[in-house]
Amino acid sequence: MVGPKQIILPGLLLLLLITPAIGKVGLPRAVQVELRVVARELAVSRRAQLLANRNAVAAQEAVLAATTGEGGRDLPDLRRRAERAREVFYFWQSRCVSLEQRRGDLRERRRAWRRSDGAIAPRQMPAAGAVEVPFRSDRSRSGWDGGIGIRVEAGDWVRAAAPGTVVFAGTLPAYGGVVVLDHGLRVFTVYGGLGGAEVALDAPVSVGARLGQADLEGGGLVYFSVRRGREALDPQSWHRELESGKSLESSQE
Repeated sequence: MVGPKQIILPGLLLLLLITPAIGKVGLPRAVQVELRVVARELAVSRRAQLLANRNAVAAQEAVLAATTGEGGRDLPDLRRRAERAREVFYFWQSRCVSLEQRRGDLRERRRAWRRSDGAIAPRQMPAAGAVEVPFRSDRSRSGWDGGIGIRVEAGDWVRAAAPGTVVFAGTLPAYGGVVVLDHGLRVFTVYGGLGGAEVALDAPVSVGARLGQADLEGGGLVYFSVRRGREALDPQSWHRELESGKSLESSQE
């Protein structure tokens, strides 16, 4: 039987255990990685552009000095150096413009991906039983870290709380059989205490789809968690968002 005292792994540890599976899913992660790369390259390019500008100004001043004073014999060489310095400056200027445009495109792709999902709906609780162990936002050990415990009977079906894609189906220490669904918008739901997964990795599921049966002799609790990135959300509040007219998208903006 799985009970609240057994489910004491920190929420962060749970995320670390399932991250290899969920980390490869979803456009936003790929875009975020590229955005970080572009930001680093843009910072380097801006510094190079600033240095190139200083060199170009200095080279042009040397040409002017040679033109108006002594050193006329060096004028052709100074002009070549000034031209080369301008070329270097224009290169880095063009590079910065290109990177800024790329960053803007990536940000728009991220916004478009988020808008495309809209509110994650419909939603339902994964089991019909009472919530016996409530959510604890302060990670109190009196509750299940990052999730809730729902009372079920042995053999009861645990169902998908919203449409999504299976990104993990297996077992984890202290959680037993576990299924993780990706709902887009960086939101994942985690279901623990299953006897086994009835869904396959990468399979799309609809709301209410059977994920697995509760593996609890004589009845017990199943674990249910909702996560936005690394943040644990109150599953009951998340379930009620649609009823109160709020959407997940609006809560992110």
